[in-house]
Amino acid sequence: MCPGDSLNVETLKKDALPTEELAAVQGQGPAGSLPLTSEVRMEDVGRFLAHVLHDLRTPLTVVRGYLSLMRDETDMDTRYDFAARALRQLEFVESMSQQTLAYVRGEQELWVRRVHLQPFFEEMMRSLQDVFGSRSQLVLDLQDRTAAKFDPNGMTRVVHNLVRNAVQAAGKGWVNIALTVGRNEGDLFVRVQDSGPGLPDGVLEHGSGPGLGLPIVRSIVAGHGGELSWTSEPGKTVFCAVFPQSP
Repeated sequence: MCPGDSLNVETLKKDALPTEELAAVQGQGPAGSLPLTSEVRMEDVGRFLAHVLHDLRTPLTVVRGYLSLMRDETDMDTRYDFAARALRQLEFVESMSQQTLAYVRGEQELWVRRVHLQPFFEEMMRSLQDVFGSRSQLVLDLQDRTAAKFDPNGMTRVVHNLVRNAVQAAGKGWVNIALTVGRNEGDLFVRVQDSGPGLPDGVLEHGSGPGLGLPIVRSIVAGHGGELSWTSEPGKTVFCAVFPQSP
């Protein structure tokens, strides 16, 4: 369990039923109902694809920006740095695409392995700064600098989605975001807190709203056998994911 605030805790199951949106894309109706008609399903598929394109737009915009900078840059070291940053975003897009497809299929494609926390999260913060630094102040509190077991691509998607949700909830305003990584009773926790206006009613309970951020976060955390907790009010929204660390 996450330390600190009194949070609403979700116990996630790996075989949990899909969200209504995912069921619609897969051609299913609500539980106990007949399959959806082709017209209704196409409407839901179109909405789903719009969400996917929305999620991909930000990293692709960052890639375009770095490629434009490379075109006019003559210093080779600087060009190499821009290329490396663009490549990191493309790798994230590839990972995001694979996880979205796995989510649609109801599959889990996680490769849990031992990861050194300090270089992993410091590199993640550089990527987050590239994408969201113009609209937020991002701070990393790395309370544990050893190693832990999780799927690196899944962890990256979880944090990126939660940070993106915080930036989007703030609209055109500025938001402070704190990422805390530590351990509680041996398990790894990752906590994202923001200073935004809070999330609208229904988003936390049903994972609704723009993009597929929360449903995919839930899916990835569930695939690790973990726990997701949250609270939201004006000026403070907290999400905390726990990743069990078996011996």
